[in-house]
Amino acid sequence: MENTFDIHKFLAAYPSIEENIKKHNINIEDLKNIYDDYIKCRTSY
Repeated sequence: MENTFDIHKFLAAYPSIEENIKKHNINIEDLKNIYDDYIKCRTSY
């Protein structure tokens, strides 16, 4: 099953979340990679 979650669309819908992420200097691509890995783990069994 292919993961279709688009973090950029998600953040566009929730600007306050994006502001918080930037305020804490979290790299959005890192966040996406972590989420993708999490989904792979969840869907692998």
